[in-house]
Amino acid sequence: MPTLVHLADERNSAAILRNGLKTGRYGTGIYCMPVLPDFFVTHQWLRELKRNGARSYVGVYFKVPSAERVFAGRYGQQHQQMILGEAIR
Repeated sequence: MPTLVHLADERNSAAILRNGLKTGRYGTGIYCMPVLPDFFVTHQWLRELKRNGARSYVGVYFKVPSAERVFAGRYGQQHQQMILGEAIR
């Protein structure tokens, strides 16, 4: 099972601990990235999130079975549904 990371605004950390991760307001899911040996590659999209005004972030690490169907794609582009194992490759 691969480990994924979701970066969240630190101000939401208490709610995440209490309720877990929730999908967006419009049911868009959560954005995450596979944890790779290179810390900077894994967290490269943090700079994109900083444009929203938050200063401090927390990483929420979780595992998902490789056979799970997910939506995957590049930041700012259309996402396609595929198996998580394929998306990570």
